Amino acid sequence: MPYEVIIVDDYSFDDTEEVVKKWKNYNHPFKVNYIRLTRNSGPAIARNTGLKNAKGGIVAFTDTDCVVHKYWLYNLVKKINMKNKIVGAGGKVLPLTPNHLISRFNSFHRILEPPDSLLYLVTANCCYVRKIALNVGGFDEDIKKPGGEDISLSIKLWKNGWRFEYEPDSIIYHDYRNSFKNFYKTFFNYGYGCGYVTKKYLRSNL
Repeated sequence: MPYEVIIVDDYSFDDTEEVVKKWKNYNHPFKVNYIRLTRNSGPAIARNTGLKNAKGGIVAFTDTDCVVHKYWLYNLVKKINMKNKIVGAGGKVLPLTPNHLISRFNSFHRILEPPDSLLYLVTANCCYVRKIALNVGGFDEDIKKPGGEDISLSIKLWKNGWRFEYEPDSIIYHDYRNSFKNFYKTFFNYGYGCGYVTKKYLRSNL
């Protein structure tokens, strides 16, 4: 059971604020903190806002187009092991619409899961030790679009000697956009962000 749930609204133009305020009135066994940014700032700033405002020692991340499994959080955070330098963990991402071509492509290539090398985590399904993530500067706020900001945090943690684990029983269900225009836009942002991160953090070491 989480200590708190933080919802960071990156200046949305839909009914997010009304939906969250109504949901907050339910009897939750955890605290609910809704933060609406004053302008659209991108996922890195939104996630850093959640990271800075969190009260717990471990912060888990997912996205607005995801549905979490009942035991998602329990299975995810049990992988954290400071003694073994494990300060982050990632889990499995399954599609909400498994029969669509785009969903099948993303699932087959595990686009939103950590690679086998565990060199980075993906914020659709991951958690970090809050203090350690903040100590390295959190997510890279120079990256304004989704793609690369989560990898930059992982690289900074790796360079400081920290490592990650994968937990296949920590599951979220992702609602992939089923249009090829959005597919192109998504992978363009991924390519740009990863190129930026490579140049900023890795090229000097090649």
